[in-house]
Amino acid sequence: MGQSPIHALINNLSADGFWSQIQHAPDGRVTAILFAHSKSLAYLQSYPEVLLLDCTYKTNKYGMPLLDMIGVDATQRSFCIAFAFLSGETEADYMWALKWLKSLYTTLPSVILTDRCLAVINAASTLFPPPTTATLICIWHANKAVLARCQPAFADNAEEWKEFYGFWHDIIRSPTEEEYNDRLAKFQQKYVPGHRNEVGYIKETWLIPFKRRLVHAWVDQSAHFGNTATSRVEGMHALLKSYLKRSTLDLFDAWKSIRLALLNQLAELHAGQAKQQLRIPQELSKSLYGAVQGWVSHEAQRKVEGQRRLLAERDEFSPACTGTFSRVWGLPCVHVLATRQGEPLLLHDFHSHWRLQREGIPVLLLEPRRRIDPRQAQSASVSSTQREASEFEVVEARLAVEARAALPPRAPSKCSRCHAVGHTMTSRLCPERYADILL
Repeated sequence: MGQSPIHALINNLSADGFWSQIQHAPDGRVTAILFAHSKSLAYLQSYPEVLLLDCTYKTNKYGMPLLDMIGVDATQRSFCIAFAFLSGETEADYMWALKWLKSLYTTLPSVILTDRCLAVINAASTLFPPPTTATLICIWHANKAVLARCQPAFADNAEEWKEFYGFWHDIIRSPTEEEYNDRLAKFQQKYVPGHRNEVGYIKETWLIPFKRRLVHAWVDQSAHFGNTATSRVEGMHALLKSYLKRSTLDLFDAWKSIRLALLNQLAELHAGQAKQQLRIPQELSKSLYGAVQGWVSHEAQRKVEGQRRLLAERDEFSPACTGTFSRVWGLPCVHVLATRQGEPLLLHDFHSHWRLQREGIPVLLLEPRRRIDPRQAQSASVSSTQREASEFEVVEARLAVEARAALPPRAPSKCSRCHAVGHTMTSRLCPERYADILL
């Protein structure tokens, strides 16, 4: 009561369990505010490997951009780490926000993913330097930029544009540096004579300054778990704006809408992980994944199952394993599975990123080996819980069957009502069965 919106925001942040930091000018005017929920910080400690950064706009009447900081959990679901209202998008603004964010980490992320914003890239590279953390650029933004800049030059030839755009994708997907250099040389040789401007744009804007942040030969040296685009953050922007409704809110009202969206998201994440701890996918082998059920997410197990199917479909594999799959995903590849010869997978075979339970040391128990009973092998009722018959009971039952088979055949039944042979008086075949009712 009687508080300004900014004072109400500061007071409610601490009361509702939010960690926060405020930046203000010498005259007391707030220039930036960073906040994170305590449950979000717990998720951050559990899943620190991936950090996605991106700003969204039109969330408040002051025109302050909202920086979303997003993580990824074991089930491949996005979760909000923290939010920051910034006064601008300079490198100093991002340095302030990321400096406080870094103080929340106990283990630094392996990758940071952002769009082609030099201020974010410089701030992230300074505070989270390689080789501990690799700062990558969203491939989706790069593709869209190349599409917008280069496609008009091929307006009269759709097939040629398709081939040109395919060359760009092949260069980005180069698995090694040698392959990258070879594909780039072929690309220049083919298109420089007729499309010098487009080739120059791709080289000078993307490949020369950012090849280590875009091309697979360098990107796949880090454990990014398949996260090479910021589409997760774009989805989070859409979710937040569905709660914000309009762009004329003060920071207190904007925070209340963000808080509601955040609490709903955290509840869904908790329910999703709890469900995976209880349920076992029917398509997964219990003998192979039984030891990690409830500890490792279904997404990780299905990813390994895809490698196992490759092993089943092919007779032989090259002994040369590049290690890219295991390095990127933190999971055993097809070459590792081939050497295991069907042995159960254990928790240490999976990167800690895929663990549903991050606290405590699991006691990994395997199913007991099945005992083959000679008598059970001959029994027709394998699934029955009744005891197996003793030998003398089996002999007596067989003798009883043989005795019944030796008896003379019984005479056919005779109806006591109509005296016909072949049915009884209660049979539907008897013509006089309901004679008394008719009378």
